[in-house]
Amino acid sequence: MNQTKNKAIYIMIFLFYLLICFLNPIAGDDWWNYPIGKHNLIYIIDRSVDMYFTWEGRIVSRILISILTYQKVIWNFLNASIITTIIYLINKNIKNKTTFTLFLSILLLTAMHPYVFFQTVTWVAGNITYMFIVPIIIYYVYLVTKNRLTNFEYTILILSSSFGTMFVENAAPIIVFLNIIYLIADYIKNKKINYKIIILLVLSLLSTTLMIMSPGSRRRALTENVVFNNLNIIKKIKWNFPQLIKYTYFTNLYMVVLMVFGNILIIKNKIKNRIIRILFYLFEILLTICPILYLLDGISNFTNTAFNEYNHLVIVVYTIATIVNILLLLMNNNKKIFEDKAILFYIIGILSNVVMLVSPVWGPRTSLGTYMLVSICYIIIISNYITKTKLLNCILVVFIAGSMMFYGIVSVSIYRQNLDNKKIIERGIKNNSKTIQIKAYPEYVKNSITPQGNFHKEEFKKYYGINPKTKLEIIPNDWKYSIFYK
Repeated sequence: MNQTKNKAIYIMIFLFYLLICFLNPIAGDDWWNYPIGKHNLIYIIDRSVDMYFTWEGRIVSRILISILTYQKVIWNFLNASIITTIIYLINKNIKNKTTFTLFLSILLLTAMHPYVFFQTVTWVAGNITYMFIVPIIIYYVYLVTKNRLTNFEYTILILSSSFGTMFVENAAPIIVFLNIIYLIADYIKNKKINYKIIILLVLSLLSTTLMIMSPGSRRRALTENVVFNNLNIIKKIKWNFPQLIKYTYFTNLYMVVLMVFGNILIIKNKIKNRIIRILFYLFEILLTICPILYLLDGISNFTNTAFNEYNHLVIVVYTIATIVNILLLLMNNNKKIFEDKAILFYIIGILSNVVMLVSPVWGPRTSLGTYMLVSICYIIIISNYITKTKLLNCILVVFIAGSMMFYGIVSVSIYRQNLDNKKIIERGIKNNSKTIQIKAYPEYVKNSITPQGNFHKEEFKKYYGINPKTKLEIIPNDWKYSIFYK
């Protein structure tokens, strides 16, 4: 790869996401988290410990949220840096890295479903909770598949096992799993137990247990879905299985496209029978239908009733697809199973959503780990088969430019509407209005940027200095072509 050219690309990506962060205001839970950052670090840590006993066990992400929501300018730069680092680390895990793989990695961040984008890129709380852990996991895979670690790299693993597990519940088991795989692979290779890896495993198990079993986590689970929490484990899994299908495949169209493309390459090169190949090709292509319909439904309110996550045929098809993926990846494997990064990324990607089967709360943001890690698996697969990339590079540049333009335009529209809403609020406060009308943002901007529910409305009023007795009225505000404000 041309290093100078790639450095310029990384700088452009950093600047794009920096701009996106500056254009999008804080929203949702951020209104509540914002004033906490005014206090000193001891107060913030004390509050995070208090929440450990009352609401959640995510101590590390909670501390960062409390600090960075108030210091949003710092978060803007940090978030843009983390996203750029993710793209860099993806390519660090790829043996046959080219400009083509770099473009595939960039599109992974720019071609997110809007629901996922606005919950994990522009929303401070969602970003810190779900995105900050992603580069840690990607780098973790890189380290545990290396032949030899330096003391510094081992220190990174210790810190990740101790604190990386306390960002969010569905990421913690991934680090535990990676430590188990690391221990098994090292034992097979060296015929003895590596006690350094035992330390990593114990640390990750302890910190994961501390988070998941926190009094706050149990209390939150009981209050967020009472009916679900009264079910036994089997019934919980049955209840959640449609959500597993939805948040593994439907919200992740680009991941599915990479998966289908990668699987077609494996089928073409590994299956000799022509008829069987064609049947597999058709099956793979059909898998894109539901994610496409879901995307259309999110952006244009396209009515989708036939192919939804509760359709039994859909559940069966995508369950089979998951099994087929594993079989194809195993068929493609040319090395020791524990050294195959593609298989490793696929397993931990699916694991990220599978552990959610016992959770009462799902959302587009919870699928981020699956989206990122499974996509990396197939970027690795594709890089092993595609050598002539000139035409593909041009096509990817067009898609990257288009997706960046989309999120750029939407973010500018959000910024402009936010300025108008601020003016409306200022006039309302000045005139002691009993009711203030707030213009609603599009439905697909799902990061609670429009205050909904009593809690968010109360915190919205506090953040903007509105009298608690003032009534907030949300009025419709249709954007032209769903992306242009006014």
